[in-house]
Amino acid sequence: MKTVRIGGVPEHFNYAWYIGLKKNAFKAQGIDLRWVDCPGGTGQMTEALKQNSIDMAIVLTEGDANYKDEILNPFEPVLPK
Repeated sequence: MKTVRIGGVPEHFNYAWYIGLKKNAFKAQGIDLRWVDCPGGTGQMTEALKQNSIDMAIVLTEGDANYKDEILNPFEPVLPK
């Protein structure tokens, strides 16, 4: 199982991650997802990425201008079949 540490702000728009964790949706796909609350926002997540304490982050791209990162995918909802 692959462990992935993902950082995000504890806000309503990240609730889908919480639901997925609660329902073990990621483990069912072979991913041990570890959510890391980052109440400090994009700056805190950028630092966490630099320090390798998280693997991915859900950031506001306009707040992340000074970090050389890669946008994996814009938000696209995926509905279960």
